[in-house]
Amino acid sequence: MMTTMNKTVDPESQEAWPKVDGLHVIDTGPSGRGASWWENLGRCPQRWAYDYLNGTEGRKPSSAPALIKGTLVHIGLAHFYESVRREQEGSLNPSLVPIHGPVAAVHAKARLEAGEDHTNPWHKYADTAAKAVERYVQWVGPSRQPEIIAVEKRYEINIPLVEEHVGAEYARYSCRVDLVAKDSNGKVWFTDHKTTSGQVNATKKQGFTLSLQFLGLMRIGRMIYGDDFGGTMINLVALTDKSGEPIRVKPQMAPWAVGCFDQVLLDRAFLLKGLIDQERPLHSWPKALTEQGPCLDRYGPCPYTMRCRFGPGE
Repeated sequence: MMTTMNKTVDPESQEAWPKVDGLHVIDTGPSGRGASWWENLGRCPQRWAYDYLNGTEGRKPSSAPALIKGTLVHIGLAHFYESVRREQEGSLNPSLVPIHGPVAAVHAKARLEAGEDHTNPWHKYADTAAKAVERYVQWVGPSRQPEIIAVEKRYEINIPLVEEHVGAEYARYSCRVDLVAKDSNGKVWFTDHKTTSGQVNATKKQGFTLSLQFLGLMRIGRMIYGDDFGGTMINLVALTDKSGEPIRVKPQMAPWAVGCFDQVLLDRAFLLKGLIDQERPLHSWPKALTEQGPCLDRYGPCPYTMRCRFGPGE
């Protein structure tokens, strides 16, 4: 049993999943205070403040094509693995709500986000994502699946070090794990789906060595499953490369960084608490101001660039 300090939170009930055409769409949305929340605070507190202190924490997802495509593929894969999990369960559980099939779920998600406006980017990229999901199911479906424990499972913990120094309000860390599965040796693995527009290449795992997301998955996995936790895996899925069979790779997590995870969050929590205690105006939080990184990343320019250039009225 977990203590109050280190606790897990059950995933949202399936009844809470949204419905499209009478069937449910699995929730794959943000976990709340996950890696992105903490990463954005570390990259540029000003952008973080505009995102989370301006009444927009429930804001609409970014319109960046890569993010939309990735979200749509995640939806399809979630529905595939939830169907597999239900087959493995081998019983008709009345608490299981009816869901879309993997490919249909992609288009259902597009309608959920954009209605019937087929000029919207969600519909524009739905066909690409649906084809990628269809290929994935054809490639992976016939193979023997591991024992699936959960799909899109949300966990939340209070980091003890942070709670001790700045209080529980700042100590929360959450994540939503795309796939929780157990291998033939009884080891539990956290798998995260990643899409790529290029060739599926195992060398892509190198970029996740210092990823706060994967460090957080290690932290939570070890806390919950102890010695039974095997680690994390990346499920690489090709968006457009029809010859690229999806592969799973295990990122080699930096051991020192894993050990420093609590301290990293403590440092950022101190920063956040200090700025909030100062009652800083929304437009005067610390700014990164760089040509690379938070001001211009792979998804395009920061949406608040004009405010940093010409003032908060822009």
